[in-house]
Amino acid sequence: MSSAAILTINKRGIITIPQDIRNRLDLSALENPILIANEVNGSLILEPASAIPVRDISKKIWKLGFPRMKAL
Repeated sequence: MSSAAILTINKRGIITIPQDIRNRLDLSALENPILIANEVNGSLILEPASAIPVRDISKKIWKLGFPRMKAL
């Protein structure tokens, strides 16, 4: 399901994601919700993510590397 909304940007560059979109993305379920912003061909793409403290990353993951980050 996709959705569109008009967002305003204040003087400091802060935007508010509408509550219904935040609910659909289940952002409140994430411990440290963040959005990754990418500019692609003049469009702004926002992708939900969650910050993970480095101390919580397992040794196995460190050894495997971070394939998603490598792709960026």
